[in-house]
Amino acid sequence: MARGLELLELARGDRLTEASVESALGVVYALRGEFEHGRALVHRAILVHEELGHLMGVEVHQHGLGYIEALARNWPAHESAWQHVHQASVAIGRRDWIVESAVELGESLYRIGRVHEAGRFAAIAAEQAVPHHHGPDTQAPLLRLQAKLRAHDGAHEEADRLGREALAASFGVDSPWLQADTLMDLAEVLELAGRPDEAREAVKRALQLYEQKEHLVGVERARAALASRVSSQANKDSA
Repeated sequence: MARGLELLELARGDRLTEASVESALGVVYALRGEFEHGRALVHRAILVHEELGHLMGVEVHQHGLGYIEALARNWPAHESAWQHVHQASVAIGRRDWIVESAVELGESLYRIGRVHEAGRFAAIAAEQAVPHHHGPDTQAPLLRLQAKLRAHDGAHEEADRLGREALAASFGVDSPWLQADTLMDLAEVLELAGRPDEAREAVKRALQLYEQKEHLVGVERARAALASRVSSQANKDSA
């Protein structure tokens, strides 16, 4: 955040650069739970790029808006942001964005409960993804989505394999945020498979990474997940 604010001062007078820095800062504010401020910065960047006719910049900042809505767990808004990106990506044939937007749409649809539609977007992403063109930062989210969908279908062994492949891919990127999110999804897969102890260990590892990143939203989410699991276990023991 400190570096972003320095860059913002350096960019004063250059509207496009200033807007881009503000958009990046919007995501950083959202990591702290300041969602409204984060959204306002990204929306402003989108308006500036629209006004100046930089349509690719609009789509870049729609990505940022999607990230913020995921952090806020506002899945309908998350779906809307990524639909915008997906449609534009298909129109211009930008394969990497097609893959990313399809995965993100699958995630929002899965969270909303429209699992069949989520599976359709996961299939689109898998079809478009070419391993030697897409790095671990693309592979991990797709594998995570596939793992959750298979766990939902009761295919727990395959879901576990996919979840662990996602985790391995996430550690191919210098991103504690990606790694922690992947561990949280693996915990969900393990919980659905009836393996609560392993799920709890995955959340503990995620919490350490969120703390390292100073990802305050993730820290709160992981702590809440641990508290919920402790409470659930206590209820089972007392019964």
